[in-house]
Amino acid sequence: MSTEMDKELDLILNSEKEVKVGNKKIIVHKISMLDSIKLASHFSVIATALVSNSEATARALTMLQVSDEQEDDSGSNLRLLGIAQLFAIVGNEGADLLEDIIEKCTNLSPEEVETIPAEDGIDLLFDIYDVNKSFFTKLSQKLGERLATQTTKKDKKKTKKA
Repeated sequence: MSTEMDKELDLILNSEKEVKVGNKKIIVHKISMLDSIKLASHFSVIATALVSNSEATARALTMLQVSDEQEDDSGSNLRLLGIAQLFAIVGNEGADLLEDIIEKCTNLSPEEVETIPAEDGIDLLFDIYDVNKSFFTKLSQKLGERLATQTTKKDKKKTKKA
């Protein structure tokens, strides 16, 4: 019987996870440094949108960091709401980024990514997040620091105008 800690240790050691989407077995793997650099153009456009809407972004990021350890589904529901708010902020660029992340973190072709049913896509995104948790955590922390700086600057400007 495998515990949660065993699963996390397995991910760290193997850096891959086999999942099933529909009838197809998919390998989810860690994002490479080169692929993360290739995704940088998406991140740049998205970061600009997120920083421009720093208060809404901060709320969404807070929702994404809610713990899963609650017995009900409220943690998952809050994280999904956080994801929805982030999509509202970043628009189509967010969808393009997710498409590229799925392509770079799985063995799926671009054509196969386009045909993933929505429910399976959400599960796949969570699997990608699980395998790449350290990458997304660091990215989220860096973005959070940047947003905090921007919010502080905006607050100082508002104070000066008043």
